[in-house]
Amino acid sequence: LKLQFLYLIGSVPRRPTHTHTMKFKLFGGLDCPDWFLAMLTTVSDTDTNACEVLGQAAVQQLTGAAVDWAAVDALGEEMAKVQEVMGCVHTVVANAVRFEVDARTLEKELMMLGVMEEPSAVLGALVHAHRGAVRSHAEAGVPRGNTVVSSGVAQLHKKHVTLDLSTGPAGSAGTQQLVDVDQGTLKHLEAELRAALAHLEAQ
Repeated sequence: LKLQFLYLIGSVPRRPTHTHTMKFKLFGGLDCPDWFLAMLTTVSDTDTNACEVLGQAAVQQLTGAAVDWAAVDALGEEMAKVQEVMGCVHTVVANAVRFEVDARTLEKELMMLGVMEEPSAVLGALVHAHRGAVRSHAEAGVPRGNTVVSSGVAQLHKKHVTLDLSTGPAGSAGTQQLVDVDQGTLKHLEAELRAALAHLEAQ
C-alpha cells in the first residue's frame, strides 16, 4: 500500500510497461532492449555511494585508466552485482557519448525507464564530466583500414579472459592481437554485441 501511494504521488517512478512504443536518444532513436531494462533494475536498486564508485570504475575502463579495484572491493558488494552495474554504466556512458546525449536528457530517459532519481543523476554527472575523455579514448582505439578476420578466446583466467583477435585487410590471414578483458568490460562487450546484432538483423 505504501509503495502504491508513493507511485500515485510520483515519489517512486513506475517500471515502464509499454517501452516498445518509446524511442530513446540513448539508443540512437530506437527502443530500449529488454535485456538492458533488466540491467537498469540492478542500477536503480544500488545506493548512491556504490553507484558512484562502480560508475567511476566503469568510466576508468572506458578511458583506459587504471581501475581502482580497492575502492570497488571496499563496497563489499557481490561480484555478480558489481559486474551488472559496471556493465550497465559502460553501455549508458558509451551510448550517451556516441549518440550525443546531454546529461539532462540522459537523466530524463533513465527515469522514464524506471531508474530512481539519484542513480540517474550520478550517471548524468559521469557523462558530463568524462564525455571528452571517453570519446578521445574510443577514437584512438579505432583501427583504420583493417577488420577482424578471426576471433576466439585464447585463455581463461581468474579475473579476466584473453581474447585472440586477428586483424588485417579483408581476405588476409591477419595479425594476431591478444587482448585481456576483465569481467566488467566483458559484460559491456556482451551488451554491445547484442545491440549490434539486433541492429544488423533488423536491416
